[in-house]
Amino acid sequence: MNISFESRLLLRQAGGLAALFLILCMIVIYQFTHRSSLEGERERAQVMLRRIYDLEMAHRSENGTYLSINRETNGDILRLNDGVGQFTYRVDVTGDRFVATAKADLDGDGQAEIWQIDQRNTDPVKVNED
Repeated sequence: MNISFESRLLLRQAGGLAALFLILCMIVIYQFTHRSSLEGERERAQVMLRRIYDLEMAHRSENGTYLSINRETNGDILRLNDGVGQFTYRVDVTGDRFVATAKADLDGDGQAEIWQIDQRNTDPVKVNED
């Protein structure tokens, strides 16, 4: 089986094009699946707010009240003082309502991004864009 020089050259070119196409596909897939650090921070804040929601609902069902939480007085409840990430958290309680807030200045411009969850909403809502 003798393959001509031209056929071998065409096979090499086709192989090179296939390899280039594969590399480009991998780059595109990476771009669409890779999360930035800011996206990770936002996701972490949303998960934390959902945990706070669950904690508040459990506390209310056991004690009849919501629990006010902030770093200064009882941050150890949620390990707020040694948590990772840029967001700070607090829970404000007024009567039979609570609002849990996650706040961070992600790009250092002095404007904070704020996410909140309360007793009526099971999913965090972005209140202010950074």
